[in-house]
Amino acid sequence: MKAYARRSGRDISSIAYHEVLGVFKPAVILQQIYRRYLDGQTRDGPFAGFGVLVERLGDKAQELMARA
Repeated sequence: MKAYARRSGRDISSIAYHEVLGVFKPAVILQQIYRRYLDGQTRDGPFAGFGVLVERLGDKAQELMARA
């Protein structure tokens, strides 16, 4: 990222916020779909695995926050 900042001349001091947001937002969307699956509002089989994806994204967001 330092190379990007140097080459582009952009300020990346708040990049951690954007990294966490970039992981958190899809986690929220997947959680909403997974909740609908659990509530029986949708029956598409692939949605059954979304719970694991949400956990992984949550873990990644926490990891990014800890590094910030």
